Amino acid sequence: MKRLLSLALALLLCFSTGLFAAADPLEDELSRTAEDALRYLDSKKAGDWSIFVHALHRQEFAKKTVSALELDIAEHAAGGFRSLTDLEKAILNAVAAGKYPHAAEGADLLSMLGEYTDLTAQGLEGAAMALLAVDALGSELPEDSFWSRSDAVSSVLYFQAEDGGFSSAAGLRPDPASTALALTALSPYRSQPDTAAAVEQGLRWLSQAQNLDGSYSDAVGSRSCESTAAVLAALCSLDVSPEDSRFAGSASLLQALLSFRAEKRGFAREPGQKADVAATEQALIALSAYETRSNPYDFTQSFTPEKKKSVGESMASFFGITVAVVILIYGALLLTGKIGEKFGKHPEESLPADISGNSEAPGSAPGCAAENPENPDAALDGAASGKKPAGPGAT
Repeated sequence: MKRLLSLALALLLCFSTGLFAAADPLEDELSRTAEDALRYLDSKKAGDWSIFVHALHRQEFAKKTVSALELDIAEHAAGGFRSLTDLEKAILNAVAAGKYPHAAEGADLLSMLGEYTDLTAQGLEGAAMALLAVDALGSELPEDSFWSRSDAVSSVLYFQAEDGGFSSAAGLRPDPASTALALTALSPYRSQPDTAAAVEQGLRWLSQAQNLDGSYSDAVGSRSCESTAAVLAALCSLDVSPEDSRFAGSASLLQALLSFRAEKRGFAREPGQKADVAATEQALIALSAYETRSNPYDFTQSFTPEKKKSVGESMASFFGITVAVVILIYGALLLTGKIGEKFGKHPEESLPADISGNSEAPGSAPGCAAENPENPDAALDGAASGKKPAGPGAT
């Protein structure tokens, strides 16, 4: 029996060792890259998507960043946001922070979104992000909303050119980043006939627009981290493998994105440049999409509501902090001698009277009375007679 048990343990050890040895080097590289990129963001002023990318990578976001988001929502709850896209970013970041968009800081952000009458006013981005915002949790739009999901889909399709690409605004040439954003927003609706055809045309356009090194360029033709990241996120949202033959240049799309890594953490907008917050955020969104092979803006399966402290928990926390402060102050005073001087902690300066009422001289043996400087023989006489010297109040 012991031999069988030993054999089983040996086989288990070999199997587990083989599993660890077979760990994917690329997976380790991507994990380290994401960690470095997040540390870079933590060392910089928070960008537009700071909370969002930390949530995607299951990392705690800075409390001050969440506080800034809460303040921003509270300030604009009454007067409205500066722009449609600012509101949409606030909704997506609120969802990432565990807040319901219909009740974030006392504001119904979905109702505010539904009040916009023209989703195309800010170009493709406004229309596409409207879909991403309402689909983040699969939220229902208010009944009095000025637009519906089908209206938003039509607004996105409005920016598609005849060659299949999407432009950022009407009249402009299509570009990879805009096309990728549109495809990501349309991904939940690709089963609809009209949308499915538009998505296939968009993918065909992206395939033709890819650079030989696997990267993508911005609207002016420069190799761009943000454009490359957007395309990677779009393919994963559509369940299209980044290694698909249509997107296989001399280097893979993923390796092309990694080529934008800056020398000291983070990602640069263009190869060889210093790290940039916006580029790093977009790269992290794409890396999350690649890891999960899903739409990075979809939180329907990963949403975790924020935990609000109860009144009792808040009071207990306050009490604990108060007690800790008092203890620290008391300890500091003891070390400096202040409390010792006040409460008689220095025996060489004063010693309390004996509990029996005798005042013994320092250093005298217990039970021996102090010498009377006026009559030194009185103490001796009292000891010899076995009587205590008369004290105050004796008769």
